Amino acid sequence: MTTSEKQDAIKKWRALEAMPVGHDFEVYHLLDEHYEHSIFHSHSYYEFYIFLHGSVGIMIEDQEYDVSPYDFFLFPPGYMHRNRPHARDNLNYERAYFYLTENMLQSMDSQDCSLSGIIAGAVKEHRFHYHLSRQTCEELVRRMDRIIETEGSTNPIDLCINRARMMILVASLCGQMQTDISHAGVPVNSIAASVLQYLNQHLTESVSLDQLADMFFVNKYHMLHEFKEKTGTSIHQYLLMKRIVYAQMLMKNGASSVQAAHDSGFEDYTGFYRAFKSRTGYAPTEYIRYLGRTADD
Repeated sequence: MTTSEKQDAIKKWRALEAMPVGHDFEVYHLLDEHYEHSIFHSHSYYEFYIFLHGSVGIMIEDQEYDVSPYDFFLFPPGYMHRNRPHARDNLNYERAYFYLTENMLQSMDSQDCSLSGIIAGAVKEHRFHYHLSRQTCEELVRRMDRIIETEGSTNPIDLCINRARMMILVASLCGQMQTDISHAGVPVNSIAASVLQYLNQHLTESVSLDQLADMFFVNKYHMLHEFKEKTGTSIHQYLLMKRIVYAQMLMKNGASSVQAAHDSGFEDYTGFYRAFKSRTGYAPTEYIRYLGRTADD
């Protein structure tokens, strides 16, 4: 599949569900000549991102990171992130990245080595940013390109080889994560960061804009403007996205859609249903069926 075809394909999928339900992994290698600001978003699976060329910064929750060619980022499930271009014209923004489900990551574990344990440790310690050597980076991207070249094949051998290639990719990156010093981000020093921290700590609780403004002693409209400026989205949309991804993770772990709606902070199932379908393209019960379970609600 060409770069243009890959770009057309990804546009068909929602921001929260860029990997089709039922897939264990998806690989991309994209180049954009003109790249616009992305909104804050997250996934219910892991994203492994390698930056190749351009002028962008990256924000993960309330941390901002400077980015250099051959940097590698880990975006865990449920963590909001966005890319922010520093230049508007002739950006030539190139990156290679892949999505991976928690189940597939765990299937890569052996008695001798727990790749999922290495990843979990990095997430626990908030180690999301690493720098690769040019040689290592180019080899990893070549492996990713080979997966892309055969991703449409129905030959069982090709499918088996691609799964093996994915394991090599993840193992190689885990090796880098164990030997490379993670580069810390810079805390976003603004009211937006305080709001982000509060929302993450009280994700499933009822919250109003007036309450937030009073809590941080700030004008409500100033707070809304600054939050939108930093994240590219509104507080309301941020909460919806976070809660939906959390609901997806709950359903993947066996919760019914009704239970997931309640536990992720939605006040009623109707509101949850509409928001879930709008942002994933699937009704909650459809999503559960695509996970290989029987809808029980």
